[in-house]
Amino acid sequence: MPLFAKSAIDSNLVESAIQQLELQTSAEVRVYIEKNAKLKALTQRADPIVARAEQLFNQLEMQKTAMNNGVLIYVALKQRQCAVIGDSGIHQYVSNDFWQRCCDVITAQAAQGNLTKGIIAALYLLAEKLSLHFPRQADDIDELPNEVIIR
Repeated sequence: MPLFAKSAIDSNLVESAIQQLELQTSAEVRVYIEKNAKLKALTQRADPIVARAEQLFNQLEMQKTAMNNGVLIYVALKQRQCAVIGDSGIHQYVSNDFWQRCCDVITAQAAQGNLTKGIIAALYLLAEKLSLHFPRQADDIDELPNEVIIR
C-alpha cells in the first residue's frame, strides 16, 4: 500500500491540535500539505523534501518569531514524504533524530490512511518537547496563523 494512499486531512482537527500545543509552549507551529512538491530546482540537494520544507519555512517567514521557535510540518502527498523542521532557537535543543521521529509518526499513520491522526500525534510529540524549552509565557502572543495550508 502506498505510504499516503487516499490520505485526507481534517484541517479543523489539526488546527485544534495546534491551538492546544500553543497553550503549552511559546513555540509556533504551522502545517503545510502539498499535493505535489515543487522539487525541480531542489533535486541537487541531499534531501529535496527537507530542502522544500526549508524553502517554505522561509517563504512563510517562520524565522521571524521573537524566540526563533517556529516549527514547520511539511507533507508532500505525491512523493509520500514529510519533513519536520525547526528554527535555530529550537534546533539547538533537539536533534535530527527528534525531527525524524515526528516524521515517522506521521508516515506510520498515513500508511494506514490516517494522515490527520499522524500529524496530531506529531504535534503531541512537539508539544511535549517544546514545552520543556519554550514554556508558554503569560504575555505570549500567537505570532503565526494556525490554519493548515493545503496546496
